[in-house]
Amino acid sequence: MKKDKDTEFHRKLKTERLFRLNDYRKNYSVDLFISDLINYFDGGVDFNIDNIRKYVDNLTKIDELIRLAKMNNSHPVIEFIQKLFKDLAAEK
Repeated sequence: MKKDKDTEFHRKLKTERLFRLNDYRKNYSVDLFISDLINYFDGGVDFNIDNIRKYVDNLTKIDELIRLAKMNNSHPVIEFIQKLFKDLAAEK
């Protein structure tokens, strides 16, 4: 029972976070992506913004994140985070 409540709480939290992010379907930029990344974590994570900007600033990278977000019905920030964790896991 507690596990179900915890799961529901985390789903609700994720949904609320996604609603705070910018619409990526038109005129989505690297600046909006960086802003969304910070907002998604409520400013609680100290990112190396310069490195992230260099990675995403490549036009094909932001386009790829947008394409994946559309395909998976998610958001470029979510796709970036998932890719980051996959890459980190693959390094081990």
